[in-house]
Amino acid sequence: PHAIRFANCISEKLGNDNSWTEERQTRDMKEVRLAGGRTHVVHDRSSAHAAAWYSPKREKEKVGQHFKLDDCRVWMRLHFWALKKAGINEVSPSFAEFYVRFIAHFVKVYEAKAPPFAREAYRWSDS
Repeated sequence: PHAIRFANCISEKLGNDNSWTEERQTRDMKEVRLAGGRTHVVHDRSSAHAAAWYSPKREKEKVGQHFKLDDCRVWMRLHFWALKKAGINEVSPSFAEFYVRFIAHFVKVYEAKAPPFAREAYRWSDS
């Protein structure tokens, strides 16, 4: 469901529809078990990321850790490489520009120092 939710979020940010908001309203509000026996209700993007960071499936020493700057830079490079591989940057340069800004904003969820590296990641994806 992550890819669909991400696409719906982008679509809604572009003003196309309310698919992301509407999907959020239908999500199951049951508690999920976290590491250490805690529980948590996943109801939006932020709470989903928190649940992932504290997942009992993670290695014990990594529980609670967010992605680091190098992880985020690779994540952005992959997004921009896929954008260019699909030819979207050529079909719609304005969307490509929006997407760089969107990813720079979104990556703050993972690492506050990552947004300034979005442009560099976009340029890297040319190689």
